[in-house]
Amino acid sequence: MDAATGEAFADSDAAARMIYERLLAAVQRFGPVEIEPKKNVIHLVAGSAFAVVHPRKSGIILNVRMKGPIKSPRIRKSDQLSPNRSHNELWVSSVGEIDTELLKWLKEAYAMGAGKPA
Repeated sequence: MDAATGEAFADSDAAARMIYERLLAAVQRFGPVEIEPKKNVIHLVAGSAFAVVHPRKSGIILNVRMKGPIKSPRIRKSDQLSPNRSHNELWVSSVGEIDTELLKWLKEAYAMGAGKPA
């Protein structure tokens, strides 16, 4: 983890960092991913941002950018920003939650960010 990314995790425990590292390894299998750390968040970019990681003490809030809302009990909040852009927020508290369902959403978001068909 570089210094700028580490700064975003300054108040997080080792479990939150491990979740981020596993998540990052998983999305990098889709293709090139640019990591854009800000002060308190990390944007994952493939052409445009497809996900935003909000580090917390013991996990992460993950915002997945999709064409529409995700219908799942895992989604805590969904905001439709435009006809083709929705932010879908979920809480990830363990590496076990980086599962097939989440990876499917992230792969679709990655493709949308990269301007490719999913």
